Amino acid sequence: MRTRLLTALCAAAALSFPFLAPATAQAETDCSVVDASPQQVVIGLKPVIVQFDVATDCDDEDHQMKWVVSGAASPGSQVGWFGACTYTYLGSDTPTCPNGRARLDVIGTGTFKGKKMAGPQSLYATAFDDLNSNLLDDDDTRTDTLATSFSLLRRTTWGTTFNASPEPRRKGQNLNITGQISRANWDTGKYEKFGVYVKLQFRGENEESYHSVRTVWDNGASASTTIKAVRSGYLRYYFPGDALHAPSASRADYVKVLPKKKG
Repeated sequence: MRTRLLTALCAAAALSFPFLAPATAQAETDCSVVDASPQQVVIGLKPVIVQFDVATDCDDEDHQMKWVVSGAASPGSQVGWFGACTYTYLGSDTPTCPNGRARLDVIGTGTFKGKKMAGPQSLYATAFDDLNSNLLDDDDTRTDTLATSFSLLRRTTWGTTFNASPEPRRKGQNLNITGQISRANWDTGKYEKFGVYVKLQFRGENEESYHSVRTVWDNGASASTTIKAVRSGYLRYYFPGDALHAPSASRADYVKVLPKKKG
């Protein structure tokens, strides 16, 4: 199996690809599209540049495979909210694809914008064999379309809200933990607070990884909890993400824990 990078282009309005043969006219193929990536794209408050990739089981010296990828409304559709290809189409009034990237813009309102775009999005990767090397879809082309999906995730952030206090603490004393997670609102172009369960995590001074201490409910105003100080180390909040939101960790706060007072 070999892969090829795709050049992608994106617009707020739908893009059409007249050079693609309709699904009903596709010839039987001896080549299959087996995968397309990425599987997830995280977007904050600005459009992002995305590099697409595709894999087939026949990209070899016997096939000069060219590619089109689109976020379409239905299988076989020639209209999508973004499009990608591996070649330059020679016809008029048609976008070229020189860089293998797409600018995905979902900020604002409109048919293909706003927070309604979060979650799974359809993706259709179509391959055709350029038999005469003219960079066009040939009449007798072998074609194949893979209907799959990728997820658009809203970026989440803790900013500088995380705090463990007071400090230093003696072993057994209470530590108050606070923080607030926010998510990108693609409708307004601003970050907003929201309620979600998060993990309070700890990493000892000489340890390389964090482990979860407890689950805390962030009620949309603050994720607050109290724990007993046990040993010195780093504390943070971690959100593992979900189908609509990207994972994120707060900044770490180091807490020095002193021995209990004697007597």
